[in-house]
Amino acid sequence: GGQFWRDIKVYADHAFIVAESAGHGMQVLDLNRLRDLDAAAPVILDADARYTGFLRAHNIAINEDSGFAYAVGQRDDTEGCISSMHIIDIRDPKNPTFAGCFDADDYVHDAHCVIYDGPDTRFTGHEICVNSSPNPGTTGNTVVVADVTDKANPVMLANVPWPNSGFSHQGWLQDGHRYYLHTTESTSRTPQGVDIFDLADLTDPKHIGFFESPAQSTHHNLYQKNRYVYQSNYSSGLRIYDTRNVAAGQLSEVAYFDVYPPNDNTGFGFGTWSNYPWFSSGVVAVHGYQGLFLVKPRVGERN
Repeated sequence: GGQFWRDIKVYADHAFIVAESAGHGMQVLDLNRLRDLDAAAPVILDADARYTGFLRAHNIAINEDSGFAYAVGQRDDTEGCISSMHIIDIRDPKNPTFAGCFDADDYVHDAHCVIYDGPDTRFTGHEICVNSSPNPGTTGNTVVVADVTDKANPVMLANVPWPNSGFSHQGWLQDGHRYYLHTTESTSRTPQGVDIFDLADLTDPKHIGFFESPAQSTHHNLYQKNRYVYQSNYSSGLRIYDTRNVAAGQLSEVAYFDVYPPNDNTGFGFGTWSNYPWFSSGVVAVHGYQGLFLVKPRVGERN
């Protein structure tokens, strides 16, 4: 069946679009074409390219520093990758090509991939992905660290659980590539919060803290910009955390914008899934079931 939602990431002025809908594949759209639009909305644009190494995917991560994309939770995979990570070379954006599979783990829900420049100097300059891997019944809910430098032969460096776990959903490797913040998407986890990992040793990550969120809604995506973390948490909206004490396993909430005022309850279908905090203006775009919100938190003035 078809799902209306898409996951979209951008690299080199091209949008790369995946969906769980049958037969979708990965669409590529040259965003420069938007500059020349002069027709009345809505305008329908055909994709510039379509990659069919997989036909469905939950999500896609792109490392803009390497030019590789990582489709996760993908299925109907013509290259034989399990639903873990399907790697695509997108350095020529309109001609994406298969690069390899990461299949040392089970299902991967999301990933953050970087050129590593952190404290574990064994891996300096390597391409490292930190994955959220929910696999009840097999390895359980875990955070996975993978070295994907050799796309034909990626290596799993670590596969670690954490206390009071729920569905391993998403996370973000902080600037400095030492601390990793991880989200659990659950309606039953008590309490709700953010788990903090120390990745000083990429082969032996340590769970060093848990930040209990002031609002106990179901959690979703988080991202870091400078000192702050911007998390979208369904009904309780955009929550902003200060990371100055992250080394001690601590965060503090400094601001929020509630996009669904009726309640902050756990559950799906209300509030916000994601946000984009990287505009130079300081504006944060907050995607919500109730619409798109553009907000300008004053905390950014403290950076």
